[in-house]
Amino acid sequence: MKTARAERLRDTGVNAPRNWEFPFGTPRVHVAVTVYAATEDDWRAEVAAYGKELGEVPGVRLLSHQDFAADGYNVFGYRDGFSQPVVEGSGAEPLPGDGRPIKAGEFVLGHPSETGVPLSVPAPDVLGRNGTYVVFRKYHSHVAAFNRAAAKALTRMGRPLPPAVETLAAANHHILGETFHSMAALRYGDHVAKISAAPRSANVRALTGRPVEKKAGESALRDLVVDFFAHNSAEYDIRAQLCTDIDRMPVEDASVLWPEELSPHEVVGVLHLPAQDAYSDARRRYADDVLSFSPWHALEAHRPLGSVMRSRRAAYPSSSDFRHRLNGVDPQEPASVKELPA
Repeated sequence: MKTARAERLRDTGVNAPRNWEFPFGTPRVHVAVTVYAATEDDWRAEVAAYGKELGEVPGVRLLSHQDFAADGYNVFGYRDGFSQPVVEGSGAEPLPGDGRPIKAGEFVLGHPSETGVPLSVPAPDVLGRNGTYVVFRKYHSHVAAFNRAAAKALTRMGRPLPPAVETLAAANHHILGETFHSMAALRYGDHVAKISAAPRSANVRALTGRPVEKKAGESALRDLVVDFFAHNSAEYDIRAQLCTDIDRMPVEDASVLWPEELSPHEVVGVLHLPAQDAYSDARRRYADDVLSFSPWHALEAHRPLGSVMRSRRAAYPSSSDFRHRLNGVDPQEPASVKELPA
């Protein structure tokens, strides 16, 4: 029966449950909670209150948290009237081309559906009337592939590429051969700079531009990293690009690339990464449950700058506090790499 159901739902091959993002596809998920609110402040207050309540229940542990940011746009950045249809009686207006609103009974039990009659409800009636049903499936959207297709179409038509499409349409190459940039600025002592890490050792420089196989699977980049470091070490140049022209190298707008002709990237250090088990179960749990990440984990001499970084100063600790409180795990910051699990 499970095999037949998997075939009907296309949960096979790369989509099989064994390849799903943890904790989905495991028997560990027992309850899913969805919180809606009219305003973001109300939503945050409700999530915090519910998290505090659950944190006091023995044996309850948060396995996954997803902010859907229901702003009417899909992951590709477009208004989406197909997977976000307008419901009759909601007061919302359909987008052009969406057609009429969907009958409320398709979503709320006890009301007329598209067939003209209500769907069947559980007994007693109180369990079904004005209730609803949810099938939670988290899909992986191939945004880069979509934008590459869009870029090809626009190029054929002779149209310019929007910046977002140009960035997201970049080819899918081996991640260890890429150069990583801070994008936003930060203090560099008495200066302002952007930081990057570029492949230094020959083994990672050889990976620059190497395409990832199209059938490599949804966890392809993680698998490539794990396979590489199982047998290899690597080195990266840590580089600083100093701000020398505040008008052409703005701090507040992180979307503006700083021209290299004004200020080249200068090597200021070398990052050495030894061979290791990069994704052991102990490390994954330590990273998911114990650690927290924030660009504000920094010395004052390298403090983050700009609007994007200021927004992260509030958002990252809020997310971390919620996760640790619900999991009943105290956050820890390692003082040495020796504290990391093997």
